[in-house]
Amino acid sequence: MYHEVYLESAFDQITQWGRFLYDAAESGEMFLLLLFTYLAMIATERLLYIWLKPRQYNDKDGLCSMAVSTITAIGEALIFGALFVAIYIFVYENLRIFTMPNVWWAWAFIFVLHDFCYYVDHYVSHRVGFFWAFHHIHHSSNELNITTAARGFVLGQLAQPAYFLMPFLGVDLIQLAVIAFVKSLWGIFNHTQLVNRMGVLEKVLCTPSVHRVHHGTQAKYIDKNYGQVLLVWDKLFKTFQEEDEKPKYGLVNPLNTYNPLKVHYAGVYDLYKKIASAPKISDKFKYLIKPPGWDHVSQSETTKYANPLRSQQAPPSNIESP
Repeated sequence: MYHEVYLESAFDQITQWGRFLYDAAESGEMFLLLLFTYLAMIATERLLYIWLKPRQYNDKDGLCSMAVSTITAIGEALIFGALFVAIYIFVYENLRIFTMPNVWWAWAFIFVLHDFCYYVDHYVSHRVGFFWAFHHIHHSSNELNITTAARGFVLGQLAQPAYFLMPFLGVDLIQLAVIAFVKSLWGIFNHTQLVNRMGVLEKVLCTPSVHRVHHGTQAKYIDKNYGQVLLVWDKLFKTFQEEDEKPKYGLVNPLNTYNPLKVHYAGVYDLYKKIASAPKISDKFKYLIKPPGWDHVSQSETTKYANPLRSQQAPPSNIESP
């Protein structure tokens, strides 16, 4: 009897929160809700560092990450805001195969679908040179904390084609916003180093431990753990790697600057230099479609096989300030 009452109470709480988020998405307040929640998470983590790990938080790097995310948010709003919504609504209204109802099993399906699309887009962002130029910025910090989560490129939405599967399958914009909000909170949380292991959840979810591996530069950590919430995709497609040593964060070729503008265009500039260095048109094109470790001289795909000696090096201490 007690368990039935407890489960009923928990279900009621989830339902109330679901209605709150649905109303926020419907009224257009979801972005502000996510922004304030994200800032609260940053502040909470910073205070915990003061308490638990004093002098182990790089404030310059954190401010750089926040400046980068501000540039991205403004740019995406100006470039993609109305366009993304217009395209999504057009596909949903005219090309959807069926309509997702507002019932629990449909929400569960949308959650799993969204998580799968995230995995696919994230995988492509690491394995295709053109998309890596946009995703490069997310791995550019030599630190890992909550501020790192929002390091994104202003044109980053171009690297998320799988999400447009959702309107074809009848997921409306409000449903997308609610699911994306919930999953984003978990994705942000995954960027902290203050949480070690989470027991049985390590078997089914992409925990902070799982995602720390993704940001590691050791050879065995390169191109691993692409999931956002569910671990099933990494297990299914054999891209899972357990955290068995402390990761060294950043890029294999470290980016050592706190200048948010330099951080922002570094990936695109790196791709430009690679393309410019190739004498053949075919090799120039390959830099767009091959993994970011590919080069026209050796014609070998080296992203998965980063130099172990180089990847073990600590980032230089002479980091440039803005």
